[in-house]
Amino acid sequence: GELISEGLLSPAEVKEALQGQIETLLWPLFSWSEGRVTFEVGDFEDPVPPTVHMPIRRLIKEAYRRHPKPLELISRLGPDTCLERVEYESDELLEIELDSDEFQLLSLIDGETSVRELCQLGPLPPAENGKLIYAFGALKLVAEKSEEDFLDGVLDVREEWISAGNDPETSEEGSNNESRGPFRWTIGPPSMGRFD
Repeated sequence: GELISEGLLSPAEVKEALQGQIETLLWPLFSWSEGRVTFEVGDFEDPVPPTVHMPIRRLIKEAYRRHPKPLELISRLGPDTCLERVEYESDELLEIELDSDEFQLLSLIDGETSVRELCQLGPLPPAENGKLIYAFGALKLVAEKSEEDFLDGVLDVREEWISAGNDPETSEEGSNNESRGPFRWTIGPPSMGRFD
């Protein structure tokens, strides 16, 4: 308050400085693999510190963009995991403040392309794309393709294979998991990633 009242800094400059201090303290927390934070309630010394509004979702995005270990984030997702966009409101994107590259990367996520491929196809260097994809998951903009969708895809391939004149039930080398013919298919769950 004194800096403003004495005309040394404008309110906008004070707000920007306070936001910068808070961000500097919070961003490293997102790179912890484990830890504990304890808060103790106490009385504020006079004067009461100013309240600074910060868009939490933008803060989360920026924190993961600054993560020092992109490969760790990508391995948590599972490089072969396919993600799909979830429904979100346009005001959510405004709060996150996606720039054009970030929005382009989000637009590439289609439920068919693996995390590994998205890292290569995205507009930024692969490591940066990987960190952003993880941030999208943490922000609930994307989710792993559901097992139900995965199995529907397997059944579609199986029907196409059978319609091509093959029948795994009557083949001499019948197998529960894999059959010969123009298509090879394996039934199994998709890799399970984590957004922690």
